[in-house]
Amino acid sequence: MANFWSSGKYSRCRRVEVDMVRTMEVFLAQLRLLFGISSGPLPEGALLESPGNEGLADWELDRLLWSRTVENVATVSTTLTSLAQLLDKIGNIVIKDAVASEVYHAVESARRAMTELSLGRLDSAFQA
Repeated sequence: MANFWSSGKYSRCRRVEVDMVRTMEVFLAQLRLLFGISSGPLPEGALLESPGNEGLADWELDRLLWSRTVENVATVSTTLTSLAQLLDKIGNIVIKDAVASEVYHAVESARRAMTELSLGRLDSAFQA
C-alpha cells in the first residue's frame, strides 16, 4: 500500500494556523451558556475579575453550584410531594423497606443540602 501523503496527490498540503486564544474564548462562552452561567448586569460599583486561564472564575463556579443545588432540592421536593399524594390516594398500598429507606434518605439529603446552603457551604450542599 502506497503512503497516502507521499503519493503526490496531496503534496500541496497546507499548514493551518488556529488562533487557540479566540477558539477557547468562544468555547468557554458556549460552556458558560451550557452550564447556565449568565453574564447579567453587575450591581453598580461591582468589579468583575477575569477568570484568566482558569476557565471559570470562582464566583461562576459558586453560582453554578448554588443553582444546581437549588434545582436538585426543588426536584426532590416535587418528587416526594407527588409520591405522598399518590400514597394518600391509594390507602392500602404496601411499600417495601428498600423504597421507604430511599425516601428517608432523600428527605435527609434535601434537609442537609438546605442547611449547608444556608451556611454558605456550596460544595457540601451540592454533594448532599
